[in-house]
Amino acid sequence: MKDYKIAIKKIIKEVIEKLFEDYNEDLFDEENYLKQKIFDDFFSRKEKGYTRVPWRLIPYELLEITWNKYVELGYFHERYLNNLEKIENIMTENILKLKILTDLSGHSSSSYEEDFDDAGIIDKRDYENSSLLYIKDVADVQQLKLFDGDYTKFKLFVYDKDENLIDSKVASNESELNKMVDFLTRHYLIKDIISDNNFFDKEKDDFKLLNQDVKGFTEDFYDWTVDAEGTNIMSDYGLEPLLKLLHQLRSEEEKTPEERLLIIDQMLNVAHQRSDLASWFVVGGSRALNKLAGN
Repeated sequence: MKDYKIAIKKIIKEVIEKLFEDYNEDLFDEENYLKQKIFDDFFSRKEKGYTRVPWRLIPYELLEITWNKYVELGYFHERYLNNLEKIENIMTENILKLKILTDLSGHSSSSYEEDFDDAGIIDKRDYENSSLLYIKDVADVQQLKLFDGDYTKFKLFVYDKDENLIDSKVASNESELNKMVDFLTRHYLIKDIISDNNFFDKEKDDFKLLNQDVKGFTEDFYDWTVDAEGTNIMSDYGLEPLLKLLHQLRSEEEKTPEERLLIIDQMLNVAHQRSDLASWFVVGGSRALNKLAGN
């Protein structure tokens, strides 16, 4: 029983520590900024000539002189603080971008569908297989005067891409019609709404339709978020230790340049263990880090 209680306390302690570790307001803001930047670059990729997602790497020479001078002097000279700042900024940016692209690829516990929805990116197959909603006004105004009870004023039909009827509803008035349209646009991927004499054209923009929001397709996004070798930028194993080190680097506790350099060195060691990770941080990838380790 005692061991059980100790185990429970340990789990609770680890969960609390992880919550505090994972929360860093500055990093959260940077991540959101970079995510929007990635989407903006994707939408303007043809205009800007981006054949793949823009990605900065740390020049090997910058690493080499910074590390070697520290070893040579035995302390971190302020002359090289600017070097350290540049290296830290690129490491931070690339770890966060790696997290974003891993999340968006579905290879993490984070939800990514909402990010794509907000950005206006959907699956190409969903768009091609989307439906059409047709609203027909079936009531004769003169005949309506004869009705004391309920009557059908509108009929709604949902057709698939091959013009097969897949659903139908009825509505007795404009208020009920709007409710039915809302229901159908939430349950089907509706590309457009067509109505008799276009009477519903002004109202249809109030509902979520595919042709209102689509800016791009997930398939194209995944083809674009690759490295120079055409490999999708994401990580199943290296990301978690990199994020832990990043939170440690960016914690509120003030750090000396030597402490910052040590944490960045640990980050590079994590990247060094996998050649794909190394190539996403340093020019020359694993070979460059091998050379740095040899020095």
